[in-house]
Amino acid sequence: MEVVSFKGELSVENGDFDLHAERVVVRETEVAFNFNGVDEYGEFSIEGVAERKPSGTFESEDLPVTYPQYSDPSQAAIRFVRLEAIRQRCRVVGEWREANERWQFEGLLERFAM
Repeated sequence: MEVVSFKGELSVENGDFDLHAERVVVRETEVAFNFNGVDEYGEFSIEGVAERKPSGTFESEDLPVTYPQYSDPSQAAIRFVRLEAIRQRCRVVGEWREANERWQFEGLLERFAM
């Protein structure tokens, strides 16, 4: 399977925060990702690798959400429910879990030119 990278804006449920995919690298057994965004606490970033589960989703747990202005990062989990390549784009549907809250996110990402 070809390794393909994508980037672009993601819409978050209820617009609770802004989220941008700097890079999403799709492989057969995992998805590596680097997101950044802005919420009521300021700018943040999160990165990690989500592994394929038997259900077909890709999941990661206990990832640090880094805010440059704070020294103690919070923890989040990212779950990719759907990754659908459409020509030079990828439809992404997922879920962000943090502090007993959940937000759905989705977007149509553009292929990342290497």
